[in-house]
Amino acid sequence: MTALAAELGVDRDSTTRRQFKMAAVKAWKGATICFDTTTGYVTKGQISTTLIPLGIAAETKDNSAGAAGALLLNVDCLALSGGDVTKRLLWRVNDGTVVQGTIGSACYILDDQTVSNTSNGNTRSKLGTVIAIDTVLGVLVALSPL
Repeated sequence: MTALAAELGVDRDSTTRRQFKMAAVKAWKGATICFDTTTGYVTKGQISTTLIPLGIAAETKDNSAGAAGALLLNVDCLALSGGDVTKRLLWRVNDGTVVQGTIGSACYILDDQTVSNTSNGNTRSKLGTVIAIDTVLGVLVALSPL
């Protein structure tokens, strides 16, 4: 599967919307959004070991020609404060490696909409835990808490 090239419709049940300074990337609405521990900015999901999943882009925003931190991105994310840890479930595209036997196991970020069942030799960040698999909807993932 390839990364998003258009907005992705997403259900907003029980999300917390926050603004974050974004990296010099384009993020489509509905894209997996992560905090990059090496840069201090949020970025779209991609192969990396330094990403912490936050949630999904609430809007399409293009900062690919700008400086990192120049734009703020609205992100629908997990609760970020106190003891209020809201589980956020997201349907993501299956790269074909997530199968019935991997339910309950970790899945990893391949791009801004796709997950894989392997870390590929520890080169990918964990998105969360596989909850269900559907041939039409893809992989239901419970995002890893912060």
